[in-house]
Amino acid sequence: MISSLVKVLKRMIRVDHVEDYKVPRYKENADEETKRLWEKGCAPEPLKRIEYNEEEIERQRAAEEAARNIQLPLDVCL
Repeated sequence: MISSLVKVLKRMIRVDHVEDYKVPRYKENADEETKRLWEKGCAPEPLKRIEYNEEEIERQRAAEEAARNIQLPLDVCL
């Protein structure tokens, strides 16, 4: 086993390099939830990006603009 020492922010950090590292094996008698966590992990799913085409965006902008330009009758405003 080889060890390296590095000083970072006045603290000694030790990094071990193991030449004969073996990946841990899956246990066959583990329950389904544990196996799922080993394979997928527990991090949240990344958000999916929604793609819009230009026509949809232009239609939405036109509808919003039309909604802003609606004139109310004078008797309602008072």
